[in-house]
Amino acid sequence: MVSCLTIGSAHADDNAVEPALGVNPPLSNSWRYSLMAGVANMPKYAGSSDQKFKAIGGFSATYGRYFIGAVDGGSTPFGVGAYFYNDEHWRVGAALSYDLSSARKESDDETRLRGLGDIEKTAHATLFASYTRDWFGLRTVLSTDAGGKHQGTTVNVDLDGKYQPIEHLVLSAGPGLTWNSSQYNQTFYGITSQQSARSGLSAYSPRSGVTLRVSVGANYQLNRNWNIGTRVGISRLPSEVANSPIVNNRNQVNYGISANYKFD
Repeated sequence: MVSCLTIGSAHADDNAVEPALGVNPPLSNSWRYSLMAGVANMPKYAGSSDQKFKAIGGFSATYGRYFIGAVDGGSTPFGVGAYFYNDEHWRVGAALSYDLSSARKESDDETRLRGLGDIEKTAHATLFASYTRDWFGLRTVLSTDAGGKHQGTTVNVDLDGKYQPIEHLVLSAGPGLTWNSSQYNQTFYGITSQQSARSGLSAYSPRSGVTLRVSVGANYQLNRNWNIGTRVGISRLPSEVANSPIVNNRNQVNYGISANYKFD
């Protein structure tokens, strides 16, 4: 999706105790698990000016370098993956996943999306890398459609600064960008001649483009198992897709709050 809302890390490879700021916790040769639940407010679909509340949740598990769950910093949904390399500061890995729900349905906005059809679920192949030291973090995620559903390729790059004003509370903020391929933009924002005939909207074929965004968040460690997090993200769609007939707001806002429980 265009804007990603990451409300705290749900990966279960984190130690039971709070890790030091700017240091990746070591991998463990035992199963570790995490459950997350919360609520988020987001656009009804990419480019919509209308918002919707949505219950969010997730499960993740790790064993050594292998994990089940989402990739932190990316829009990759629930899947399986592995870390190729992991130390105190670097993480590099790959994941294969499949959408749990459709990215967009006509029913999201029957007036504006009528005749365009639903965007089908698909599989995603993802490569990711991150670097963290002290207060600074950098994440990059490349994800491509591996299911042949014409959803192209996306690249996310995020900078994240962290500050710990009191024990157990970590504040974070930073900019990011997402590059979407022309195939991705065609599927999510374009209108083919067939869709134009069904919907009455003008045909539109966008090029690739870069979405800019900024986010702020907070995470509080309640005890060795529980933490709560909140995050707000604002993104601005590029002109390549902002001129699409289905886009009625190029400024996209999302926010949410969640609770995370870790155990082994």
